[in-house]
Amino acid sequence: MLFRMSRCNEQPKLVAFNSHAPVRVYHRNLPHWRQEGATYFVTFRLGDSIPKQVLLQWQEEDQLWLKAKGVERSSGTFAEALPEYLREEYARRSARRMHVELDQCHGSCLLGNAEAREVLSGALEHFHGDRWWVGDYVIMPNHVHGLFQPLATRNGAEHRYTELEDVLGAVKGFVSTRLTKLGFKTGKLWQQENYDRLVRDRKELGVWRKYIQCNPEKAGLHEGEFTHVECDWL
Repeated sequence: MLFRMSRCNEQPKLVAFNSHAPVRVYHRNLPHWRQEGATYFVTFRLGDSIPKQVLLQWQEEDQLWLKAKGVERSSGTFAEALPEYLREEYARRSARRMHVELDQCHGSCLLGNAEAREVLSGALEHFHGDRWWVGDYVIMPNHVHGLFQPLATRNGAEHRYTELEDVLGAVKGFVSTRLTKLGFKTGKLWQQENYDRLVRDRKELGVWRKYIQCNPEKAGLHEGEFTHVECDWL
């Protein structure tokens, strides 16, 4: 199902990655690049969306991959244990297998429920034009893909860009609480870490918009099993 978001008084525009501007990078299981005002493609998912046996299999595969690369793991997260020249390859590898597995629709698939999707959609758009611009997104039964651009907020005389994690955390927290009140058995609803990537240019933006649009068909979903929102500013 396709909706089109209404315009705000201020018309946003794409802000792509700027190779000449400062970038902050940190690692958990995946690398996360941050640049003020930039646009991101984001995937976040339910906590049970990837079966434990699959995660264990990935861990074994990762160890074999490390060994084949001649790298000894010492401490910290897997990504932190990697030398710099392997981190981008590992990020692509991890993202590819995660996105393929998510389309198998494992787990409770709570977001297959239309009421649950409506709550999440409302939470995503609640901060639109305030803490971030919301671009295209699709709510699948066990995960979400979307394009988001954090905005600068005023703190006295100072302008500070909202952290992507902060807005996503607020959205996840609200949705968990709201769905529990509505009688859904949520438990630990969300996987804590998200996948995110800075959009490099308009060509890459087009790739992600197409990916979002086609994801339901790729996963074999039918009308009423997903929510697809297409923005009017990208």
